[in-house]
Amino acid sequence: MGRSNYNGKTLYYIGLFLFVAGFGINITDAPEPFSLFVIPLMIVGLILLAVSSIYRKRKKDSE
Repeated sequence: MGRSNYNGKTLYYIGLFLFVAGFGINITDAPEPFSLFVIPLMIVGLILLAVSSIYRKRKKDSE
């Protein structure tokens, strides 16, 4: 994460939070309305984690 800019870091942490929230709901015995959001939360989290790698600092910005 040291080479990412602000947008990349933001997307990374939001994606990580969504993935962990979906995974946490999945392993607990959650009520029915919450268990419907498990797979979409995990998928959106993984997509945000993948997209966050696009936002990199330019070489002249990192110097």
